[in-house]
Amino acid sequence: TGPQRPRPLGSRARAVVADPFTWSSERYLSNILLMLPIRGFVMLAAKYGITHYCALTAPSLLRRLASFGVHFDPVGEVVEHHGKRQPNIVSVNELLRRAFRERVDVWSAIGGDRFDLRFGLERVAAE
Repeated sequence: TGPQRPRPLGSRARAVVADPFTWSSERYLSNILLMLPIRGFVMLAAKYGITHYCALTAPSLLRRLASFGVHFDPVGEVVEHHGKRQPNIVSVNELLRRAFRERVDVWSAIGGDRFDLRFGLERVAAE
């Protein structure tokens, strides 16, 4: 049999071989990688006193982030910029508060547990 064409990344179709990365573990890894930039935002906010972030985000990414308890507030209409994008803004404090209420595991992963005093989250923990 001749050489096989490589499969695209993220393809669910797999050859029957002993592959330690199943589709579910790939999905898990992609979820972890999705949270890394959010963790970076939180760490930069704590270091430099940043209170708000603005983003121009694909609606599908906003839905995925919302499933993790990370919510951005839309500002204006969806615009065309390398595809459809929604302008957003978020208060870092509110982002961490909502993540704490909805997904404590994500709140911890994005660094909320390390910066809670900085953002006054001790009141949220008491609720």
